[in-house]
Amino acid sequence: MRDICTRLGATLTAALSLACADRAGPRSLAPTEPALNATAQGATYTNVIAFSYGNGIGAEFAVMNPDGRNVVQLSALSDGFRLSDVSPDGTLFAFTNTALGQYGAWVARADGSQRRRLPNSFYTFDGSTHFSPDGRWIVFGQLTSQVQGYFWRAMLVDPLTWTSRQVIPEAVPDPRDFQYEPTWSPNSQEIAFIGPSGLERVRIDGTGRTRIPIAGYECEKPAWSPSGGMFACAGSVAGSPTERTHLFVVNARGRELRVLSSSVDGVDDPTWAPNGRSIVFKKVIGFQSMIFRVAVDGSWERELTRGPQGVSSPVWARVVQVP
Repeated sequence: MRDICTRLGATLTAALSLACADRAGPRSLAPTEPALNATAQGATYTNVIAFSYGNGIGAEFAVMNPDGRNVVQLSALSDGFRLSDVSPDGTLFAFTNTALGQYGAWVARADGSQRRRLPNSFYTFDGSTHFSPDGRWIVFGQLTSQVQGYFWRAMLVDPLTWTSRQVIPEAVPDPRDFQYEPTWSPNSQEIAFIGPSGLERVRIDGTGRTRIPIAGYECEKPAWSPSGGMFACAGSVAGSPTERTHLFVVNARGRELRVLSSSVDGVDDPTWAPNGRSIVFKKVIGFQSMIFRVAVDGSWERELTRGPQGVSSPVWARVVQVP
């Protein structure tokens, strides 16, 4: 394996390259800042990490290699993008827009063009808008106001008809219930989310709602592993006054918890490598927002990139196509 890795050439597959990189982790390189690259127009990027660069109304889309090299800014619109996901075919980005008057969950091309707000998504701020792996649906967390108060509900959108429906139907809104930060199972048949009792899962027809108990920790921003056998969470110790200070993984039953990384200033936005061997996530240290990558077994952790205006919301994409 050592000889193969040292002789990797451009003709070898991306899968073999990723396997070799995961053997000892990505190179420890000086983090680079995104810079607008004119060659991004019409380009196709394979096996890359897409992310948001900048804060507030100045955030943009960018991509980089899994080791943090070759950072390319894709958009130049100075808008309030917070990336959520990349479509399976790489043609669309899902994101939350925080610019004044543009709140909600949106989809757009990789350069930020052809934007379209998801139906009934105006009050959507959690950055959890995701394409199903089969491309059939989009799920997002909707904040709605009712007489009884505010409610977070997991919503499904059909991209063909541009219609939406609740994942879990209800005749009368229950103020004690919520479905926050929804994410997809790898087979596109279930959704995991944060509910009143913590991490839960449910079929997309609204049946089979099941709690996944996690002893001693609270899960937030769940991410389902490619195999379906694990969850990654940006969470905290149960009862702690601080939120999202630990990146940890558990199995699909909420057991065998393993903390992979921690920061008193926060961790967020875990995303799995396609082979399930590593996780990329946002980590804040002091006032600096960075993107890190860590092995699922905890054997290594590397910083990939940072920026003075902040980097966040990494998404590991098999392909990104820029118009």
